[in-house]
Amino acid sequence: MYCLKRIIFYDLGKENYWLVLMIFSLILIGTGIFKPFDLENKNPYNYFFVGGFVLQVLYYSRLFWFRNTILFNKKGIVIRINSFFGKSLRFDEITTAEFNEKILTLSNTNGHQIKIDLSEFSDADSRKLFEIMIHNSGIKK
Repeated sequence: MYCLKRIIFYDLGKENYWLVLMIFSLILIGTGIFKPFDLENKNPYNYFFVGGFVLQVLYYSRLFWFRNTILFNKKGIVIRINSFFGKSLRFDEITTAEFNEKILTLSNTNGHQIKIDLSEFSDADSRKLFEIMIHNSGIKK
C-alpha cells in the first residue's frame, strides 16, 4: 500500500521556547562582543559569540529540516510543499480558498491563483492546511 506523506506544521505564535532560545542567543552574542567580565582567559568570550550564532542558525534553518513544512502565524504563512524555498502569503491578501480533489486553490487580491497539489499527503494534513487558511484569512466556507 502507498504510504502518504506528512506535512510538518509550525505555529510560530505558539512556540515560545524558540523565542527564549533567540533571546539567549542574543545574550551570548552580546557577552562575546562586550566582554563584561574580567577573565584571564579570553577564549570563553569567543565560544559565547560563536554559540549565539549557532543557536540562530538552528532557529532560521528549521524551515529546511523537513521537505514539506508549513510555517504560519496570525499574519501570514509560508507553504513549502514539493519545493525548496516555498511560497510566502499574507492572510489579508487571500480572497478565496477552495479544496477540491486534493488540490488547494488560493486566490489573492491581485487575481492570481495558486494551486497546491496535496494528492501525496494524508487527508488529515490536507484538511488542516485548508482549515488554517480559512481560519486565519477570515474567508467563509
